[in-house]
Amino acid sequence: MTRFLSAAVSICALCVLSGCSGGSNSGGGAQKTLSISETLASTGSVGTIYTGTLSAVGGVAPYTWMVIGLPAGVTPTASATATETVMGTPTTAATSTVSVSVSDSSGLSASQTFMVVISTTTAVVPCTARGNESVLTASAPFAFLVKGYDGTGSPVSIAGSFTPNGDGTIKASAVDYTGFSTGHVQLSVTLAMSSYAFGSDNRGCLTLSVSAVQAAAQNARKAALAPQFKKISGRKEHREAALATPPLSITFSFVLGEKTGSGFQSGRIIEFDSTSTGGSTYITAGKMHVQTPAAFTLASFQSNYAFGVDGWDPKVNRIALAGTFINASGALSGGVADYNDQGLEPAASGELDGGTGTINATIDGSTGRGTGSISVPLGGNTFLAFDFSFYVINGSDFYIVSTDSPTAVADSSGLLSGQALATNASFTPGSLNGFYLLAGSGFDFDPYDYGGSNVAEIGNFQASSAGSIIGGNIYLNDVGTFGVQAISGGTYVTQTSGRTTITATGSGGPVCYLTGPSSDENIISFFVGTDSFATSGAGYLQTTAAPNFSATFLNSSFAMSSDEDLDGYNGAIDGVFTFDGVSKYSAIIDDNAFFGTGQPTPGQTTTGTFTVNTDGSGILSFPEGLAHEGVPASWAILTNGTQIFAIDNATADPLLYIFTIEEQPD
Repeated sequence: MTRFLSAAVSICALCVLSGCSGGSNSGGGAQKTLSISETLASTGSVGTIYTGTLSAVGGVAPYTWMVIGLPAGVTPTASATATETVMGTPTTAATSTVSVSVSDSSGLSASQTFMVVISTTTAVVPCTARGNESVLTASAPFAFLVKGYDGTGSPVSIAGSFTPNGDGTIKASAVDYTGFSTGHVQLSVTLAMSSYAFGSDNRGCLTLSVSAVQAAAQNARKAALAPQFKKISGRKEHREAALATPPLSITFSFVLGEKTGSGFQSGRIIEFDSTSTGGSTYITAGKMHVQTPAAFTLASFQSNYAFGVDGWDPKVNRIALAGTFINASGALSGGVADYNDQGLEPAASGELDGGTGTINATIDGSTGRGTGSISVPLGGNTFLAFDFSFYVINGSDFYIVSTDSPTAVADSSGLLSGQALATNASFTPGSLNGFYLLAGSGFDFDPYDYGGSNVAEIGNFQASSAGSIIGGNIYLNDVGTFGVQAISGGTYVTQTSGRTTITATGSGGPVCYLTGPSSDENIISFFVGTDSFATSGAGYLQTTAAPNFSATFLNSSFAMSSDEDLDGYNGAIDGVFTFDGVSKYSAIIDDNAFFGTGQPTPGQTTTGTFTVNTDGSGILSFPEGLAHEGVPASWAILTNGTQIFAIDNATADPLLYIFTIEEQPD
């Protein structure tokens, strides 16, 4: 049954009355003061007529009214009388700061400011049962982190947790929503109106209904911190983004993998909302992981962590940060990090030392949500500092999202989100010894058209315990220019902190921060590039012995999704790919505006071919007719047998795709 949630949320109007100016007038008995006596309604709904009347008290006719900042679709009448009317049908959900001023013929003036919240009346459509809901139970909550763009075309990161009840209902949930158009909002989830579904193919649906009062009220408190901005980074255009309210429901498509005897361990997830009223689609994508509730305490945290976060600075330049810190009962110290911000000159920082911070002791026992802060000196009196929320996966793993207003240029580091993994207390110089994979993305900024496009890369290389880089390849698509760069012999240096620099022709010179052994998702490092793209990503173990891969290594099903779309132009997909171990695969895909449909399209089926070379490289081809960005889809891939990393090798706006095996081999 469809349930409805009204977004017509009352927010008190904010009024600031300016002083009145004096002056003579020829009206004899006319008042020598001027004021505005009426107020505008503080709320309205998209598609519903909004009207408001303003009255001038005092002064001498004729009057001149000026009304600036009305919601889209609402206009003033430009009256010359003492009464001014605004009217129209709002077209976009947003919070508007409306400035009203009136002056008379004698030179008197008055002004007021109002806040008007226009929301949608959203039908919260529960997930349709898929028959396998009982597989997901309350003993195994999931944390998730997605990044991308909201319905206004502005950058956003969403981190959260949900606990399935085994029957399609949600037992507990928490969500942090940080975006350039909203600021940070800790969303209040209405459990009774939220739901999930899960099928035998390991694909699922998650709908979280947000309490309208919580969303709108917190957004109003953030309004002063989130001015309009020029959106440099998205959708191939130069546009203004108005302050918006967070959505009143969020629907995700997800697919789970890494199934062991204790259940699914991880998965991929994309936002799967319909096209927004304003004409843009919510495009976010990322990862999810089962949580260990017993670890929802500060005492479960490890003493050393490596981390990687990325996002956008307050002026919407791409940024990336990777590093390590020491934890002592919530006190963070010994921070070492590398930073790349396209808005700085030079963009890459080199090593930064002296980072400090705090992990607060209060961690929610139902969702694993906690809060903290971190500060890294950039030199002089400048610091990269941000507050954050985190969601505990286990004592060795948690997701992070910043909670400062991204657009507060004076005191914000922008929008940052990512992951922290436990690492060793110290490392030796020869800590790498085997064959490794890299997967990451960056942004090729174009200052001439106020935009830019995606850069996606994957790579493989061999390192020895003697500090040598023996060889490998980097597969790079820079805005449609695809190539394979051979990594020739070079060296790497690992410091005690785990900071590892790679010096080898063709490698791009990433700086890596090593994680501990047996890390979740097989991640062995977080890296930040020293290039102009602010590239960031993770390193993975491929094999300790010489690789000898072939198509037979891909003989099972994989959960997959696209990763963050940095320019917001591509859409997102997730699904299940089943490989036959020879040359063919079949897939069922949930497509959010990826294959040119312009809206979420669930359950598309397709078949195609693949190849795998000895070093784990290969090609995955889609059948003719499935085009992405107008070009038949084809991906370059690298695999270690249980994971596949892929990038577009033909399109002009590439993405990174991540596959995880659905059932771990014995």
